[in-house]
Amino acid sequence: MMSNFTLFRAVNFKEMPSLHSELNFNSTSDQLSQLISEKENIRNDKDNLNTYCKYLLLNIRKLAIEDAETFIIKLSNQTVYPISWLNSIEKLINLNLFILGEKATPLFLSSLHLFIEEKRNELEYAFGHMDGMNIRRSNGSYSFKKLKYHLNKIDCSCEKKHFLTKCKIEYQQFKPRYIAVGATPFDEKIDLEIQRITTEEEFHKAKKGYKNQSPIPAIQKIKVNSQINQFADIFYQMINEYKINDQPLIETSNANIAKLIANFFTDTNGVNIEQSTIETYLQKNKPEKRPKEYNRIKLS
Repeated sequence: MMSNFTLFRAVNFKEMPSLHSELNFNSTSDQLSQLISEKENIRNDKDNLNTYCKYLLLNIRKLAIEDAETFIIKLSNQTVYPISWLNSIEKLINLNLFILGEKATPLFLSSLHLFIEEKRNELEYAFGHMDGMNIRRSNGSYSFKKLKYHLNKIDCSCEKKHFLTKCKIEYQQFKPRYIAVGATPFDEKIDLEIQRITTEEEFHKAKKGYKNQSPIPAIQKIKVNSQINQFADIFYQMINEYKINDQPLIETSNANIAKLIANFFTDTNGVNIEQSTIETYLQKNKPEKRPKEYNRIKLS
């Protein structure tokens, strides 16, 4: 095997994502085996570039097509410029078909090249998607940090949820085929953010409602033993007839007095008094609703 490497042609990789031993690489090369076991950091110099390229080819040789695709995806996802990296590995394969040995069948090679082409087109389409919500990184992946940056500029909760929904729709149209194991998908993060905003809305609504509650403690209603129109007429007199220094004895609206009586008094049978009834008794243009002069309870 190693004699074949005399014909080997390396390809320049501007980025060389880290190589993982869990890929179970086995090689007759002591140099490469040592590289994997120690997980050395490969630098972009000539010797290390050659080693990196050989490592890629030997892994592709030993993997089934679906595993080779997974292998390529894992490495390209670690790069800032995945299209450039895909171009390099495609060129590397074309220049060194002999290293693939029996794996270099038309079926295997066509499947591999079609996969690389599909992945490249997917990335190019994502990069060309310019009419989105401006929530992607330079490499085309979606950034929740960018989403939060734009979200923090929005004050209205309903507008925030509208923005988040639009971001979710965009992501679901252009989402990646593969998501890192253990990572929360971007659209699920959006759902959680919408849930957080909704929870805050409900909390502030409940808090506001609590503050708007009457500070007056609940008391047992007071029974009025006179006729209700007589009782309401007493308040009518205080508002309209009795003066102190040319001012009414009490100053308020008919509606306010009617609300007070309805909330704190009952009639002689303990039945609640309707607010609208009291308001009618207090109107100046409804004298027929109030008691006759001989039947009034006069303030003196």
